Amino acid sequence: MAKVKTIEIIDIEAVRNEKLRYQTNKLAYYLGLFACVVSIFAGFVGLNTMKASGITVVKILLNIVILLFGFAFSESAKKYSFKASVFMFILAGVNVLRIFWCPIKMIKKWNNYKKSGDENILASNFSKLMYNSTDQLRGYLPRNGVFRGLLMMILLITSSVLFALSGYFGLVKTLKLRRYLKSINVEF
Repeated sequence: MAKVKTIEIIDIEAVRNEKLRYQTNKLAYYLGLFACVVSIFAGFVGLNTMKASGITVVKILLNIVILLFGFAFSESAKKYSFKASVFMFILAGVNVLRIFWCPIKMIKKWNNYKKSGDENILASNFSKLMYNSTDQLRGYLPRNGVFRGLLMMILLITSSVLFALSGYFGLVKTLKLRRYLKSINVEF
C-alpha cells in the first residue's frame, strides 16, 4: 500500500493565520463601501421626495457624514482595526434610526392624503406638499409616498445589514490575527 502523507490541520491553520499578516481584510472593506453606496441611494430617494426645508440641510450633512465615516472606517477595517470594526456597527445603528425619520414621514403623509379618496387630487396635493419642483426622478419612481418610503426603508435596512456584516467580519479577522500574533510573541 502506498503511504498517504497527511498534513496536520494545525499547519494549514498556521498558514492561514500567517497570510492574515500580509493580506488586507478585503471582505470587510468591500462590504463597508457597498453599504456607503446603498446608504447614499437611500438618501437621494429621501431628498428627492421631501420638499426642501431647513431640515434638508441636516439630511444632506447626515448623508455626507455617513459617507465620509463609512469610507474611513472601511479603510481602517481593511487594515484590521478593532475600533473601525466597532464603529461600523454604530453606522448600522444610525441607518436603522434613519428609517424612523424620512420613510415613515413619507408613508404617513401619503396615507393622510389617501383618505381624500380621489387619486388624481391625491397625487397633485401630495406632489405639492412632498415633492421638490426640480424632482428629476419623477419619471423613474412612482409618485406614491408608500412606494418611495418602502424603497427607502429597504435601502436603509440593506445598508445597515452591510455595515453590520462589515463590522462583524472586521472584528472576527482582527481578533483572529491578534490571537495569532500573541501566540508567536509579535506585537500588533
